[in-house]
Amino acid sequence: MAHYHLYYLRQGMLVGSSHIDANDDTEAVRMAREQGGSHIVEVWNEERRIRVLGPAQEMRR
Repeated sequence: MAHYHLYYLRQGMLVGSSHIDANDDTEAVRMAREQGGSHIVEVWNEERRIRVLGPAQEMRR
């Protein structure tokens, strides 16, 4: 398992964060979508940004 960090953003400001363990990047992104709620979520693995997700859809890679 790999360790990932989720950063929750609202209007460009950090409003929270959490750690998750996932088998791979795909699973980490799926978990981030489930936990994101109304926030933008940045998914990181150490110093590597995996993806940025919007509240209901993926915004950019």
